[in-house]
Amino acid sequence: MKYVVEKGYVTIDGASLTVIAVGGSEEGEDQEWWEVMLVEYTQEKIITARKQVGEEVNVEVDITGKYIEV
Repeated sequence: MKYVVEKGYVTIDGASLTVIAVGGSEEGEDQEWWEVMLVEYTQEKIITARKQVGEEVNVEVDITGKYIEV
């Protein structure tokens, strides 16, 4: 999670996606999370959009996030 940054990228099952929001690092929050947005074209072309909740995916983070630490 520490390498996922807003406006950075994550790759999910081989598809590079822009991170639009990151949260949950504040005290009192139970889980950390991040969001990406899939436009219609992307949803039609990548398998990730058809995954069900709980299915495994391969996630890689953008190298830039590895250089940004708060």
